[in-house]
Amino acid sequence: MEINSFRYFFSRSDQYYLMMEDDVLAPQNYFQKIKQFIEQSDKTDPSWIILNFEQYSRGILWKSQYVPDIVDFIQIFYQDKPVDWLIYNFIDLKTCDKSVSLENNGVCKDKFSRHYKGFLFTHIGKMSSLEIKNINGQR
Repeated sequence: MEINSFRYFFSRSDQYYLMMEDDVLAPQNYFQKIKQFIEQSDKTDPSWIILNFEQYSRGILWKSQYVPDIVDFIQIFYQDKPVDWLIYNFIDLKTCDKSVSLENNGVCKDKFSRHYKGFLFTHIGKMSSLEIKNINGQR
């Protein structure tokens, strides 16, 4: 599992970890846009855990301090759900109070998971790792 090999390195050496799908194209200025979104998110509320750069989780950035816990969680459940889904389950478990109703869970999750407005990456793959989906080069 590729993500496990990064646990030790990223959790102690870098401030952020960016997970991207391997079949996306990025514009030349994508790094600058990511930096700007980090700065904007930190000014708004620095308690965020992940920043999502696409609707379908083609690019997810999280603070490296959470890498060991996220990797442990993924190792336990990776056969049950796709990794990007597990990341959101991890946020639910780490941040949402047990007393929060299912109807209000989204409010809690939105505080710690921010979404970039617009498209930053273009998906060029034709197949999905999920058996139920086939994708024809969608954005």
